[in-house]
Amino acid sequence: MILVSKLKRFSLLLDAAGCAQVTCISLTPEANMAAVTYGHQLCLRYVDMSDCCRLDDAGLQLVVTYCPAIVQLYVRRCPLVTDLGLSS
Repeated sequence: MILVSKLKRFSLLLDAAGCAQVTCISLTPEANMAAVTYGHQLCLRYVDMSDCCRLDDAGLQLVVTYCPAIVQLYVRRCPLVTDLGLSS
């Protein structure tokens, strides 16, 4: 899991490619409270999680939930991500 502790407006790129232990993107409790209170979200537009072999459909859903501005999302060679996960 990649924990994000501060929400920054101008974050555009996250490259976690090849990080075999990554399962999702999540917020620390403090950042989650700010997101809920102020409606902040991660402004990532390009996310590469290729070869994150522990990423699954639930983790992918968290990525999409916290990063609604994504333009390009790469999940190549993520064996636990299914067609169902990609369609949601």
